[in-house]
Amino acid sequence: MKIAISTPGRFHNFDQAAALYSAGVLDKIYSAYPRYKLRGTGVPDKNIVTLGYLQTIHVGLSRFALGMAVSRLNSAIYERVQDDLDREVALRLGDVDVLIAQAGSGFRSGLRVQRSGGKYVVDRGSTHILFQDAILYEESNRLGVPVKRATTSAIQRELSEYALADAILLPSKFALESYLEYGIPRKKLKLVQYGINFANFQPSHTKAERFRVLFAGQVGFRKGIHYLLSAWKQWGNTDAELRIVGAVQPEMREIIRQLGGLPPGVTFVGHMPQQALVREMSEAHVLVLPSLEEGLALVMLQAMACGTPVIATHNTGAGSLFENGTEGFVGPARSTEYLLETLQAVYEQPDRLRSISGLALKRVHEFGGRDAYGHRILEVVREIDRGV
Repeated sequence: MKIAISTPGRFHNFDQAAALYSAGVLDKIYSAYPRYKLRGTGVPDKNIVTLGYLQTIHVGLSRFALGMAVSRLNSAIYERVQDDLDREVALRLGDVDVLIAQAGSGFRSGLRVQRSGGKYVVDRGSTHILFQDAILYEESNRLGVPVKRATTSAIQRELSEYALADAILLPSKFALESYLEYGIPRKKLKLVQYGINFANFQPSHTKAERFRVLFAGQVGFRKGIHYLLSAWKQWGNTDAELRIVGAVQPEMREIIRQLGGLPPGVTFVGHMPQQALVREMSEAHVLVLPSLEEGLALVMLQAMACGTPVIATHNTGAGSLFENGTEGFVGPARSTEYLLETLQAVYEQPDRLRSISGLALKRVHEFGGRDAYGHRILEVVREIDRGV
């Protein structure tokens, strides 16, 4: 069997590729990322094909809060990245049995594979695009901030891919349920939970002396950061600190204005390289991810691997990772009360939190690392190839 992968960036797809390479079934991974950014991925250069340059601009612009006009321009750039990648892969793709392509960038190349007798698999790391678009539009109206809605062309492209695909890879039950809600047949949906490289993510430092809460991800309303900041303000614990890691989105100015300013004890750290993030995760007592919509946020697995438990919403896919109150905490999205009560509980019970930290570390290792993820992918792909 020969498997090709197509992805605009890195995402989890290079973990897929490394594991499939180890299994001897990877043909090529096509990416719009520059080659120098793909070193150390576990995939040899000969198996990596890099296409285009616009993704570099898109990633660079994503790391700065440059205003809504630039943000919309950046979304248009990303759509162009996806379209260009799809066209180029359709032209260059060799004789493969299966193509796994990131959603939004695989229709032409998927059709090419199917016409050659192969299988086309959409890899979607988020919920159904219509679910995602609806919940973000609703929340932007609640907040009174502009929203970057998916364009009609982006929605139609993904819906066409869902219909064409032989299967759709999804990382959590939460994501899968959103597809069932929009009428996608259950047989087409394949649940494959991510794995991570434990060589990169492991406890590296002792916990901070002061009680430290960490948020890591894109700093905007999709991640529910406004609910966390509201809970933090109400909590008013001067013995605790909140560190926010990630690229700040334009709407944060309005969100902070509505809060009456940034609450005490909050530090925006900005984007940071992986090694620094591992230290942040290791030193934090808990990671909070209050997202409105995710497929399965990798930062949860990464934090657990660093010995840091997670307070998350159901909408992060956390229910596929751990049981509420045992290896972490899962509660409703859009709930300041849930975040406030859980923060207070873990702060007041340090012995319990230490126990949960140990259980979180054990739990994430039970899933296995990158190779185990590759085996799960390979097993599912073989099922798809057999038409199961």
